Amino acid sequence: MRLPWMFTDKIYSTGVIEQIINIIENYPYLPTPQGLYHQSQAIIHSDTSNRITQIICPTLVVVGKEDIVTPVIFSEQLANGIPNAELVVLEHGGHGFLVEFPDTVVKVMLNFLAKQ
Repeated sequence: MRLPWMFTDKIYSTGVIEQIINIIENYPYLPTPQGLYHQSQAIIHSDTSNRITQIICPTLVVVGKEDIVTPVIFSEQLANGIPNAELVVLEHGGHGFLVEFPDTVVKVMLNFLAKQ
């Protein structure tokens, strides 16, 4: 189970984790181990960093401070490479911050969009 990699300890006391497990158990299109392997290989062997300076649209990069899958430094590098990108590091949240803290994410997104 990948849940400990996705979420912080806070989610386990909310009752949401049981809902997530139920959704996962009943989801008919779970990736196969072979599919996950090939996806990871595609990610490892893909480098588009030389093109991110060409992004000209307003860009919001959001990351949870406790993300162990893609740590904050990666989001910092991404935001630094995209002209005029805005980086928001959520004080709480792991890789699944959207599920853990949806209200916070909505506020961040609406604030960003309001500035555009």
